[in-house]
Amino acid sequence: MDYAEKRNGLVDWLRKQLIGPGNEKKQLIGSESDEVILQGISPLDRYPTGVLFPVIRGEEGLDPASISDEEETEETSKAEPVEKPRRYMPPSSVGFSFFACGERVRFQVRCIAVQYKRTGERDEHGRFRKIEYERIKLGGDKETTTVSATVHQLKKQFTQRCYVFDGLAGIDVVWRPFSDGWIVTVSLFNRQEWNVEGDPKSFKQERNDKSLFEV
Repeated sequence: MDYAEKRNGLVDWLRKQLIGPGNEKKQLIGSESDEVILQGISPLDRYPTGVLFPVIRGEEGLDPASISDEEETEETSKAEPVEKPRRYMPPSSVGFSFFACGERVRFQVRCIAVQYKRTGERDEHGRFRKIEYERIKLGGDKETTTVSATVHQLKKQFTQRCYVFDGLAGIDVVWRPFSDGWIVTVSLFNRQEWNVEGDPKSFKQERNDKSLFEV
């Protein structure tokens, strides 16, 4: 038995279950497409990891982590909380830092993500008949960005910013002088805003539509 192959297979399976896509054997959107449809469950209920949530408009409203896409039961809706829950802000950005030095530091940033859009037939009231989401790939080689800094810029910190995924997200590259080089922080952030006011069903759907997966 090849234990390395089995171990890598398990890691790959866990990644697909937690991050996605874990339903690649489901119905294909088209015979010439490798895209799949997520069926019977919303993306945020299916994939709990590797998600960048939209920014809460005005940074006010309900705790997004406490909102489920399932309908509330009568017992739950009538129950009064013993104490006010702590406010939780779900992550809307991800990044990493590293040290670099040289006369001219230059590198490329390549980002990839996935977006899910509600799809399927609607009834006479305009509501979807089934829970189905189309998986849409974002980024890749076309989103490659080149950034650079020279030794002459070591006197102060500065930031380079660009927008990706047709403006849905952005990349920040922060250069901080350190010793004879830079501490460089590269971040990918979700630019979309999520309005938590109004109809609960509407902002649940908006949260799924504007979240970025598999980042």
